[in-house]
Amino acid sequence: MKNILLTPDLWPYIEQGIKKIAPQHLDEIRQICLVKILKKSTKSEFSFTENEIKSYLITIGKNTAITYLKQLQTRKKQEKKYAESLKREPIDYQKSLFVEISSAKLQKAIKKLPIEQQRTIILFHFDGYSYEEISAMQGISKSAVGQSLSKGRRNLKKMLEKKE
Repeated sequence: MKNILLTPDLWPYIEQGIKKIAPQHLDEIRQICLVKILKKSTKSEFSFTENEIKSYLITIGKNTAITYLKQLQTRKKQEKKYAESLKREPIDYQKSLFVEISSAKLQKAIKKLPIEQQRTIILFHFDGYSYEEISAMQGISKSAVGQSLSKGRRNLKKMLEKKE
């Protein structure tokens, strides 16, 4: 059975929806639309009139273009943040950071933490990096940074309370 939605004579309607929003990305978005339409059309039978099909294709084109541009914008922001985080000087954990720690007990306790917790605590509390910057540097999510900080603080508290 021929899929009426994928006939080349209907593609201009998809393109019409795309051209209004993102003409410079026409080829990429058109392909995404065609895959969406193919998936949708194999799931159920369409009983649309010709005008409804044209309207449907224009709408798919517009919505896919909007989603594509939002994803592109998000990707660019993430790349920019990552590039900014790389511009900062690399940190020598053993030299500069532990010197700034005022308490010898705290310094010893931090050295006993797992390396991931050490890094996140030092980067966040002593170097002033944000969760986003730390996540970009270490290649982990922001929530993983928060979890590492929480575990590290909890472990530090236990270690420091034992020694007192």
